[in-house]
Amino acid sequence: MKSKFSSLIDILHFHASGQPNKTAYVFLEDGENESVRYTYGELDRSARAVAARLQEYSLAGQPVILLYPSTLEFLIAFLGCLYAKVVAVPVQLPGPNKDLDKIEAIIKNTGTQLVLSDTKALASLRKKAGSAP
Repeated sequence: MKSKFSSLIDILHFHASGQPNKTAYVFLEDGENESVRYTYGELDRSARAVAARLQEYSLAGQPVILLYPSTLEFLIAFLGCLYAKVVAVPVQLPGPNKDLDKIEAIIKNTGTQLVLSDTKALASLRKKAGSAP
């Protein structure tokens, strides 16, 4: 049996159109306590906003690195990449005692022109990088 959906974005759009106020995702900060709840409509609008910004850079088909902790922001950025038709490259944030060599190698190997992250992770990366480019 063939599915009527050809992508994750098709599924999101279907639910956002048909039941925009239904809960799509609940993020449990510590595995137990709810910190954020998103409806299908909110998730779709947020992902489309990310996609609109990505499209300003004309990166369709190009890799974009996603440097996020495990948060709802990662999911929104990932779905935004799918909407913008860019290649999402999720990369684990380096631990406290790890350097940025792995991230630098991924950027070099993929030819990435853009990295998406959240404010807290970006501040941590900048501090870790020091004077490195």
